Amino acid sequence: MKEILEICVGERVPPEYVSHKVPQGVRENATFVIDLKNSSLSHRDLSADDNGIFSRHSSPTEKVQVKFKSDGTVETVYPDISCEDHVYLVRRQYSWHDKSKNFSRVIYKVENKGVLTRYAIVQYKASGDVTDLFLKSHGNSKKKDEPYYRVKPSVLLKAKEAALRSESPKHIISLIEKESGGVLNIDSPSEMLRNREQVYNVCRGLPERKRCRNTGPPRRTDFVKLMNLMQHDDFLRDVSFDKKSKKGVEHIAPRTFAATDEQITWIKTYCPGYRPKSQVGIDMTYNVGRFYVTTLVFPHPMFVYRNKPDRHPTVLAAMMTSITKDTEDYEYLAAFLSRKGVKSLTYGTDGELALEQGFENVYPINASSNVAGTTGNIHLCCFTHVETDIKAKLAKTNVSSCEQKKVCSQILGTEKDGIRIRGLVDCENNEAFDSMLLRLRPAWPAGFSQWLDTQRGRLRPLSATLKHCMMKPVRVSAGLGNPPNKWHNQRTEAMHNVLKEEAHGEIIDQARIHEIVNERIVQQQKSEFVKALRGIGEYRLALDYSNLAIDPDRKSVV
Repeated sequence: MKEILEICVGERVPPEYVSHKVPQGVRENATFVIDLKNSSLSHRDLSADDNGIFSRHSSPTEKVQVKFKSDGTVETVYPDISCEDHVYLVRRQYSWHDKSKNFSRVIYKVENKGVLTRYAIVQYKASGDVTDLFLKSHGNSKKKDEPYYRVKPSVLLKAKEAALRSESPKHIISLIEKESGGVLNIDSPSEMLRNREQVYNVCRGLPERKRCRNTGPPRRTDFVKLMNLMQHDDFLRDVSFDKKSKKGVEHIAPRTFAATDEQITWIKTYCPGYRPKSQVGIDMTYNVGRFYVTTLVFPHPMFVYRNKPDRHPTVLAAMMTSITKDTEDYEYLAAFLSRKGVKSLTYGTDGELALEQGFENVYPINASSNVAGTTGNIHLCCFTHVETDIKAKLAKTNVSSCEQKKVCSQILGTEKDGIRIRGLVDCENNEAFDSMLLRLRPAWPAGFSQWLDTQRGRLRPLSATLKHCMMKPVRVSAGLGNPPNKWHNQRTEAMHNVLKEEAHGEIIDQARIHEIVNERIVQQQKSEFVKALRGIGEYRLALDYSNLAIDPDRKSVV
């Protein structure tokens, strides 16, 4: 008792032996004196020590009256309280590890008139080898082979405060990581929120948060701010100005290209035209401001979702903003990728003529080859959009919905009871495709059959798109498996929803959109990938990249 009082109250400990952080990953006999006056340290954080789950606890409290000497040593401890002066509450918190009685922790804290004294003591007691005691997961975790790291209560409190300011869960995670100096500078997983699910749980029960939306008029582009961003930012790489005419009036139409060096490297590494591991999806969105936003996204093959090991997360690879959505705009985007070293590309679109024309001007495909991707580029087309177009055309010719489904399955294939039913796009080569198409045509309405061969509103007839952008050899070469999966463009549409959510529904200008995307999407996804290397956060390393894992369990003491 005297030793506890002399340390916690009398402060009789050399400064060099005082820690200003919570000890992490200590698994041997050791005692630490913690300075609670550190503004970033809460006494409640002392139990978040990266040592897994402690399931049994005992917290005895003793009230004593103490007389100290002038040098801080204890002269007398009175068990019987005679007055209210020099009365201290000594709190001990004993905890035994869930896996073994051989490892325990004791936290000593002293209070005077309801206020904690400056120092607290954390003591660890270990007998035998306790190295393997810390692999148990949390009771609610679906990943039973992952260790549990308790998040510091002070971090959860910050999350609640941010939630009351109407921040989104993703933004709350980014804010806390930024306050801690970034993911690379965080000492322990306990200093970070685990994932968005934890943020939802923290925010549950809070008063309803108000959502602020800017419904005012669209803002004009701040050109000075745009140029300053390009000079000082590693995301916005280029601003190009062109003149456009609208209703006889000429105006300046800026285009921008944005991508970090890391994102460009991802495209070159995972989405080339030969033996790609992934596919870039390209699409345009609006309703953000007085401009269009075109994003390039792809499923990152290096990572998977924490609870869905067969699914890869969608990442933003590049972005363009433009006042118009003409072929020249998309050719500018593709040309800038080429200048950045992307010499070949596997990419997908949803049939928009200007976009397809702009990209094929820079990344043309070999439409005469039987096997795509051996040289050059691969252009995929979204199955969902083609199916929608086919059904819409058949509906105009008064074909029933049942017959519409039949024609779609004949062209695009289908699946029944887990078994794939081959369609026209599942042919092995051009000759088999032409032969099957010739057999199917007589059963289709004449108007629909003619429509397949028209080029109106398209880069090429739909029959040619089916052969050169959707047929089996193309998809196999694009890295979609064998037999190949169908390619869909929902990932880019999902990214647009994320973009609008992160903008909080604001109507913003062409400069502000780059700040928002960089801060709330690009940097956030980078942080999640760094966390995945340590086995924490939303994602995990895919099996083929598991050798890159970093042990999150720090052996050193902070």
